[in-house]
Amino acid sequence: MIIWLKDMAVDALANVFRSLCVCVQSLASAASFVYSMHLLMHWQLLIMVTMATVGTVMFFEAERLAIVRAKRIAAEAKLAIQSSS
Repeated sequence: MIIWLKDMAVDALANVFRSLCVCVQSLASAASFVYSMHLLMHWQLLIMVTMATVGTVMFFEAERLAIVRAKRIAAEAKLAIQSSS
């Protein structure tokens, strides 16, 4: 029962975050249309490259944190199995 409720909560949060991501993406697209008429091309490219770099760094940081968390959970599970036997 608890696992089922946890899965429902995770699904609900995933839907909220997915909707939030689409909203932020739409707002960023609208903002880029507004400033594209006022900024020169090299400034637009600078903004794009900066945001792409930040996004890449954040992706690899999130991936690193996920790996560390998975290793910690595996170690805790192994410890729990060893202590129960």
